[in-house]
Amino acid sequence: MTDLLGTPSLEAIARVRNEKTRRYLSSMPKKKPVPFSHKFSNADPLALRLLDRRLAFEPNDRPSAEEALAVPYFKGLAKVERKPSASQLQRWNLSLRDAG
Repeated sequence: MTDLLGTPSLEAIARVRNEKTRRYLSSMPKKKPVPFSHKFSNADPLALRLLDRRLAFEPNDRPSAEEALAVPYFKGLAKVERKPSASQLQRWNLSLRDAG
């Protein structure tokens, strides 16, 4: 993933809650992102823009499903105003130790 998306910024890594994950991400070699337009040259630019937003490292930077359906790439495909909207799920703080 980092070969395409680049490594997360130090600020983004600092916001990761799990210490082991922070250490791992900090130890990775720094990589610059590859523009999706270079990797997927025949793809619709609107689709690439959505892909870029959906694959953002920071969860708060990713659009919700409702926001994603409202982008120009999906124009005419869905009527967002007619779709029921769900409330945000409660966040659980789980670790691999809790998985059993």
